[in-house]
Amino acid sequence: MFNTDDRPLGSLAEDAYDHLCAAIDPAEGITVEDARAQFREADFPADDADYALDRLLNRGYLYEVDGRLFVTERDETDT
Repeated sequence: MFNTDDRPLGSLAEDAYDHLCAAIDPAEGITVEDARAQFREADFPADDADYALDRLLNRGYLYEVDGRLFVTERDETDT
C-alpha cells in the first residue's frame, strides 16, 4: 500500500497514474512497453512518460513483477 499524504506526486505523474489506472487490469497488469504505448496514445512526450513511470515506481504507486506493472492498492485511510 502507499500513502498519498507523504509528498506530492506532481501533476505529470498524477496524470500518468490516472491514465494507467484505467488501462491496467488488476489481475493481469501491463507490460512496461504497453504502458509506454498508452502514454504515446495520450500524447505524453517520451521523456515525460519515462519520468512518470520512474516516479510512480519509486514512490510505490506502481510495482513491477516479471516485466509487468501493477497498481499498488491505496491505503484505505486516504479517502
